[in-house]
Amino acid sequence: MTPDTAAALRDMIRIGKVVNTYPETGRVRVKFPDTDDVTSYELQLLYPKTHKDKAWFMYDQDELVLCVFLGNGSETGFVIGAVYNAQDVVPEGMTGDKRHLVFEDGTWVEYDRKDHILKAEIKGEAEIKVEKTLYAEVGEDATVKIGGNAAMEVSEDATVKISGDATIEVDGKATLKGTDVELIGKVVTKDGSFKCSGSVTPTGTGALCGCKFCYVTGAPVAGEEAQGT
Repeated sequence: MTPDTAAALRDMIRIGKVVNTYPETGRVRVKFPDTDDVTSYELQLLYPKTHKDKAWFMYDQDELVLCVFLGNGSETGFVIGAVYNAQDVVPEGMTGDKRHLVFEDGTWVEYDRKDHILKAEIKGEAEIKVEKTLYAEVGEDATVKIGGNAAMEVSEDATVKISGDATIEVDGKATLKGTDVELIGKVVTKDGSFKCSGSVTPTGTGALCGCKFCYVTGAPVAGEEAQGT
């Protein structure tokens, strides 16, 4: 390589630190310590997509970046990527099988292709809006833990199907409200009572057999209240 070629390459490929950012245009200015801290013109950033689909990020001030300039001078150039260094080190625990993205506030997303595990931790809020159908399938167990209140609103019909047993445990008061509530199957109450504020119309046999009072316990089984056994 001739001295002239080496000098030309040094002018075309440089490493420096970002000193100014321009998010509205996707450009930055970079200072180069190897050229007496000369500051570049506004340099364009390279993105995966910018036309119909659009990718976006912005480098931070003092971030170490690699720049490439066109052969016609230092006025036109591009930032092609950031560089890990002694100050900005690789995140802990990284391997060749991981894809990792971590933000300044501590939020991170990671996928490990070897262990087939996708992880994410969000320090703030999360919002997902789907205009059409949302389908989610879990092949094995699933756990959802909510530290505060929870609400679900369905504008039309809803169906919940459970192939095995189901347990609903409420530490406080539980309310089931509907214009018509139909229970199909055997209903058993334990360690409590059954109270109805309206009328009861018994069918079949058992404690609610159509008698106003149970002959054994004397408990009312029809009318405005039904309780006991």
